[in-house]
Amino acid sequence: RDIDTRARLTFDFAINEDARGFVGFSGREAFGGSTAGRHDYGTGESLERAYVEVDSLVGDGGTVTIGRKYWTAGSGRALGSEQWDNLVTTFSGIWYNHPAGGFNIEAAMLNGVENGDSATDDMLYYIAGMWSCDMIEACGRIDFAPWFMRDEAASAGSGGTHETWYGVEATGGAMGVGYDAEVVRYTFGDMNGSAWYVGAGLELEQLESVPGIAGGGIFWGLDLPSRLPRGVGSLLRR
Repeated sequence: RDIDTRARLTFDFAINEDARGFVGFSGREAFGGSTAGRHDYGTGESLERAYVEVDSLVGDGGTVTIGRKYWTAGSGRALGSEQWDNLVTTFSGIWYNHPAGGFNIEAAMLNGVENGDSATDDMLYYIAGMWSCDMIEACGRIDFAPWFMRDEAASAGSGGTHETWYGVEATGGAMGVGYDAEVVRYTFGDMNGSAWYVGAGLELEQLESVPGIAGGGIFWGLDLPSRLPRGVGSLLRR
């Protein structure tokens, strides 16, 4: 019987031909999840996103982004913005993107848990690539996106000094079937584990003949952890 709401107000600014600015406000009422459905917690308005993008800041052809925004590591299963929730997670830091000869590169340094939650200046470092393969005609185009993420100064529990994630995502499609898969490996001292995801989609063109339906399809997906230790995904819960 409760009605949950979220409203966004966004502004884009063209500073010059090489620089852009973005500001995003939100107003929301939280629904079940982050605060167990409490109607009196997590509501209100905020400036949740604000960043500047600059092309070729040092003349290298890449794009630098500085500020706070929605962002995901890989597909977002290890670290993501949780946009299904009214209390959407945002991240502040510096991002760098560069199309390097067909192998796109993304790097980031993100603020961690230093905002009063930890005595350390804890940062997250991330680097990823994107490579497209279309050399096998029968398989169509396949996009591979390997990524790596490390916590700068995690606690020394379980004999570990850094939380580290390794992941690779593959997406593509052939003969009307689209698919995506991802494998993630987590290590932290004597804690380690892995998880994988696979999904596929099939378009059903015949549904277009039904009045009022422009198209449709069937999607199937499976997430499966393998010996995931406690603490995996802790970044997502921060």
